[in-house]
Amino acid sequence: MTPHLLRKTLSNFIFAYLLTGSLMLFSGLSAQAQVIFSDDFERATLGSSWTTDPFAQWSIQDGKAYNTIDGSGGKMATSQSFPETEYRIETIAYPFEYGYWREYYLTFGEQSTADSSYAIRYDRAYGGTLQIVKSTDNIYYPEVLVSKKIALNDVNPLKLKVEHTADGTIQLFITEVGTDYDQIPVLQANDTTYPNLGKLGWHISTQTAAQDFFVESISASALPPSPIVFEDDFERAELGAFWEDNNSWTIQNGQAYNNSDGNGGFLTTAQSFGQTSYVIETEASNFVTGYYREYFLIFGQQDSTANASYVLNYDPDFGGVLSLGLSTDNYFYPETLDDQIVQIDPSENYRFKVAKYDNGLLQVYLGDESGFPEVPTLEAIDTTYSALGKVSWGNATQTAGEDFFVEYIKAEVPETQKTEPEKPAEDELIKQLYVQSSNSYEIGKLNTGETFFTDRSYVINSVPSSLEGASFIKTANNDKKVKTANGFLKVYLTQKAVAYLAYDPRASQLPAWLSNWTKTELVIGTNDPGSAYYEVYTKLVEPRYFDTYPYQLEIGANLATPAAGSEMNYLLAFLPVNAFVKYEAEDATLSGAQVANNHSGYSGSGFADYVNSSNDYV
Repeated sequence: MTPHLLRKTLSNFIFAYLLTGSLMLFSGLSAQAQVIFSDDFERATLGSSWTTDPFAQWSIQDGKAYNTIDGSGGKMATSQSFPETEYRIETIAYPFEYGYWREYYLTFGEQSTADSSYAIRYDRAYGGTLQIVKSTDNIYYPEVLVSKKIALNDVNPLKLKVEHTADGTIQLFITEVGTDYDQIPVLQANDTTYPNLGKLGWHISTQTAAQDFFVESISASALPPSPIVFEDDFERAELGAFWEDNNSWTIQNGQAYNNSDGNGGFLTTAQSFGQTSYVIETEASNFVTGYYREYFLIFGQQDSTANASYVLNYDPDFGGVLSLGLSTDNYFYPETLDDQIVQIDPSENYRFKVAKYDNGLLQVYLGDESGFPEVPTLEAIDTTYSALGKVSWGNATQTAGEDFFVEYIKAEVPETQKTEPEKPAEDELIKQLYVQSSNSYEIGKLNTGETFFTDRSYVINSVPSSLEGASFIKTANNDKKVKTANGFLKVYLTQKAVAYLAYDPRASQLPAWLSNWTKTELVIGTNDPGSAYYEVYTKLVEPRYFDTYPYQLEIGANLATPAAGSEMNYLLAFLPVNAFVKYEAEDATLSGAQVANNHSGYSGSGFADYVNSSNDYV
């Protein structure tokens, strides 16, 4: 067989470590690890892939590289020198036996000068010594980088793994064939003398009787790219060159700090990142309310002056809304992709996670120091800005300054690609609800056969035809005795709607908040043994133009003062108010009035003209 000699071009990458702080930056990494070189020796001769010392007596025997160490030993090394700086070498060899002046070397990083390399050296004498060494011209007298007393198995085949990173870190892992490597390396050193993989090979020496030595396989591959794009915890004195600061961002007590006074400011990465799939995670604090005060996490921005980006915005005014938007020219007025009312306490720290996948799936999670929820807080699919680009934290205001802190921010490449949305589909009318209860409240559709409590199995057995399919809220019957007067239940609607509240007919007195509702003749039947039906009250949800959502309803609890007699919690339904419909007067029933078209400005086929002095009507 021919040797498994594979040489693939590895994507260029940059690794930068700023000594001024805990900031790591990785950019332009290849998508996956690639094989650089591999040989399993399943053939008759070593071939041109290898060079050997003239006296080394390396050959192939039974599918293994073979040497009988007789009096001296010798080296076999790859003919080719490899330029990679981030690599992993794996090999299987045996037996590592004791002998007078007998030493075993796994060499790598060899440059143009022979024996200018790193090596893993093992000497079985005196209990065994394992070392990472560096040789400049003579492998037998190297500089020892790290050493450990250890006795390796001297009979069975051993697996050796060496990992080398661009910062000069060398790690050695050893285990027996058939077992996994420990996560902690046996040896670790740091040296930057030989940055490239160069040539690699095996070298054995002895001054005693011959001893067989076998190499079953040897390979080198590029290390898998680090998932980290950048990471900053701000544990230093200054922001440094990694960040662009257009308005008074500094570092204070290990946090990025800004006191926005009158307008605000943005802390933006100086570099634009090319990853098309990424996860941003960050923690910030002091989300205080103020006149036109807003907070922004901006990403996907290719040019920090263009305002073309994705925008995660939190506006604490008018109820507090967290929105994911698409900005084309002004991040203050992006197109909303998804939004939600959130309860953010200015005295607490909050974490945000933004994930973008190659198919355009965008997911936003709002969490705290305990972690993130399983279901995204916000979700959308959009492919406008494919690359991560520049990333910014910012706040803006038109009032007095307030402190704002960013604890950390990082971006990573996700391990897997999500392809399907995970946030449950929203009701087309009820955008969101908020309830002052630890019990569950759910949004559903009002139909016969549906349960109407979240904590009971009772079902609806009759619905007025006009309310069939209405959006409604399943309440918790365990809250039937709650007496909260104001703000117990808040419902945010997407459009103008009529509310219908079903209340227990056994009530001897209604809560005060229900006094301005109109009782209808409608009833909703149930199989609740306490009452076979609800009585229905109705109310138009009036617009509130200075709130986050102009259509919202806020009501009290079931037994809010002075309510009495109700033994089951209410339920709440909504129907949208239809869009404006034009009725042509000339098509109506006319009394006295006549259809005419002798004046301009009408719609339809004409208009209704009152021709008599009185009693005409449409």
